[in-house]
Amino acid sequence: MYTISSLLSDTKIISGDIECLNKGKICEVFNDDIIDFFSDLSKEILKNKDAKEFSDLVTFAFFCRRASLSKLKKSFKTNHIRIGWGGAIHITPSNVPINTAYSFLFSSLSGNINILRIPSNFYPQLEIFFNSINDLCNKNKYKKVKNTFCFIQTPRNGILLKEFLNKSDIRIVWGGDNTVNDIRSIQSKPGSIELAFPDRKSICIIDTQSISLLSNKELNQLTDKFYNDTLLIDQNACSSPTTIIWLGKKKVKDTSLRFWDSVRRSELRNGPIGVKKYIDKMVNLANEIQSDENPDLKFKEFGLGTTVQKSTQKEINHNLEKFNLGRYLEYEVENLEFLETIISKKTQTITYFGINPEDISELVINHGLKGIDRIVPIGNALDMGLIWDGKDLVKNLSRIISIY
Repeated sequence: MYTISSLLSDTKIISGDIECLNKGKICEVFNDDIIDFFSDLSKEILKNKDAKEFSDLVTFAFFCRRASLSKLKKSFKTNHIRIGWGGAIHITPSNVPINTAYSFLFSSLSGNINILRIPSNFYPQLEIFFNSINDLCNKNKYKKVKNTFCFIQTPRNGILLKEFLNKSDIRIVWGGDNTVNDIRSIQSKPGSIELAFPDRKSICIIDTQSISLLSNKELNQLTDKFYNDTLLIDQNACSSPTTIIWLGKKKVKDTSLRFWDSVRRSELRNGPIGVKKYIDKMVNLANEIQSDENPDLKFKEFGLGTTVQKSTQKEINHNLEKFNLGRYLEYEVENLEFLETIISKKTQTITYFGINPEDISELVINHGLKGIDRIVPIGNALDMGLIWDGKDLVKNLSRIISIY
């Protein structure tokens, strides 16, 4: 029989109480104390002068404002009493840093106690996030809230994490197929539930004529939004598009060249990916060519952060896990019916410009497509919400008390 204290030799406690599973109490969804805590966390982050350098952190802070959380609470319609399941163990991804914060928020709003394993590669925006949490936890007002969570760095194959996973009521697993399968191989309690977010890929659909009608200023504004969807976090998010589909019959080549050149300028305005990441991208491309995986690969470059290759349908259906750091497949189609041939369960988000999103949703319904969980305008690919991967997070992370 292990005790938590005996298993801490290879574990670092970043914030919160390691005994929270024993000390903390679950609560109803959208508990007032939890909303107060995250509202004050928002203020702590936004008053930090360094926070403004990280748009993902600032976006999270705005999402946590009292007005925003009150709006979410009001929109969460239920005729039942809902309360947290219990202890939730989070396995957060290493390549999308602020995802940790959202996972914590959504499970807390659902009334749960939370242990979050965070990546060992620490990020400056997470340091600001944890410093802000620790400042709040030093206040008497939030002593009880501190007892409901803990952020740790611990080996994935360590005994402590396995103990937590064995005892947890919920497993929340981010980070791809391999991570999900590894965690599933560890025994769980009977009756526990899992919320898993495996590998997904996303697509951007652009109407050619709509782009051609934009002024240079309007196009720059659009490609700044495209930059935020993709290069802001190196296309590491499952919702960042890797395949770009041009919809139309005329002047596709000229229009796409104009678009990509504008993306190049957006990169220069908003932050180039840098030489090291560019070299990493080129090494991946070279390895594909040399291994005969894709010997005829041809691409065009628009600055360090934009590498575009003309694609075939076979390539679109191919594993796109190496497509990051500003690497895109580009495809031309004349109508949306083409989507039926490339959409799979792996397809998460469609971003669009110049297209009626209802045309896409109707296609999904009429053809019974298993993929596409989100359809959002260019610029909104990374926007988090209570619905993610087609799942209502609060409803999945809480249970119903029925009264008759």
